[in-house]
Amino acid sequence: MRRVVVESPFAGDFEKNIEYARAAMADCIKRGEAPYASHLLFTQDGILDDTVPKERELGIQAGFEWGTFAMARVIYIDRGISHGMLRGIEEAHRLGQAVEFRAIPGCLEDPFVEMCKDGKVPANRKHEWIDWYVEAWHSMHEDDSGLHHFLGMRMTDYREWVGDPSILDVLTMVDPSENIDLTREPIAGSEMYRGFKLLWMPRPADAPWRGAWVVWVNMDYTYDWKGSDLDALLQKARARVDEFYEE
Repeated sequence: MRRVVVESPFAGDFEKNIEYARAAMADCIKRGEAPYASHLLFTQDGILDDTVPKERELGIQAGFEWGTFAMARVIYIDRGISHGMLRGIEEAHRLGQAVEFRAIPGCLEDPFVEMCKDGKVPANRKHEWIDWYVEAWHSMHEDDSGLHHFLGMRMTDYREWVGDPSILDVLTMVDPSENIDLTREPIAGSEMYRGFKLLWMPRPADAPWRGAWVVWVNMDYTYDWKGSDLDALLQKARARVDEFYEE
């Protein structure tokens, strides 16, 4: 049997996380693997207390020692990716072990996009993490929904992202369902403009930044929430409004 270390969340909602870790172990066994999960073993009563930092660290290090005998680390992401799981991924890379991302049908707690909006995904690692979620979706033996649902995207957004992955920065900051007459709280520190509409514009070839260009638009004024060289952006935006604006 293939020896694998199971990585899944533990701290937080202990009851649900333990239940999910057990489901991950069962999933491994169904795949013909021999799983090991130190966070299910060392956290039992009378062994170590995960809420005590020193004891938690002892458990992690003990798990790492046993983990050296594994053939791979399997990362179950339905309930997010915790700091401890990230350490497990780093340890696998240090050892040159294979790292596989997985999900269990019906267990997804929050789609990837929602996790980003809730601040549960490091802003500088969104593009790396979404690849992990895509791999996890493909790992499932069965699935009732499409990948775009699993990621938390509308199909139109998913197609945009496939064509231009940099648009992920937009999808994870703005709710596309609120395109018209925005009255929500401001985004990324920008001012709020009631009655403005959201205009998605392709990044000009000569633009100094990466990513899609999102602006708040009416026909009299345009505001770019990134705040980059606003005057120049206004000129470009006004020149492109007729071409790209959709009612």
